[in-house]
Amino acid sequence: FVHSGSIKTSTFFLLIYCKFVSCKFLFGLMSTTVAELGALFPTVEPGILADIAHAVDNQLVSREKAMNTLAEMETGQDVARSAAAVAAQECTVYVTSLGCVRKHFDDSNRLKQLFDILKVRYSEVDLSENRWLRRKLSKSSGTDLLPLVFVGETFVGTYEQVQELHDDGKLLQRLSEAGYG
Repeated sequence: FVHSGSIKTSTFFLLIYCKFVSCKFLFGLMSTTVAELGALFPTVEPGILADIAHAVDNQLVSREKAMNTLAEMETGQDVARSAAAVAAQECTVYVTSLGCVRKHFDDSNRLKQLFDILKVRYSEVDLSENRWLRRKLSKSSGTDLLPLVFVGETFVGTYEQVQELHDDGKLLQRLSEAGYG
């Protein structure tokens, strides 16, 4: 007897059904449909599922290889989501390693020292070789100065702005408001 309101019971039967479908698919007892693959791998895009279903049905790839590939894709997407969540909670400092604009180079080093002293977690991105990213960041920050500090997509400030926040005792509060944590 199965109680109709039982979430645990319905989840259990859903898992049993997915394992059943997975076994039937793996051993070739059923044709490959996007809906069935979608039930097994809900985070994989439907377009990719359709391509894989087509490849299996036309015997371009084995069912086992398809299942392994989809499992790897789903795991990779989980890792990417976790990394994005961590990055949203960490500062990104955009710097230059080139000493040709001495002020940018010195300010980059001062900012990193300040963050090290305050034990602020940050990742460093060197823009000296990436003009495209530098232009994009200049647009979103409204300045051509380096270094730039972001938390996720939120612009916190240049070195001078960050130093001013620190001098006023508001830096950690501003980082927290931007999502650092």
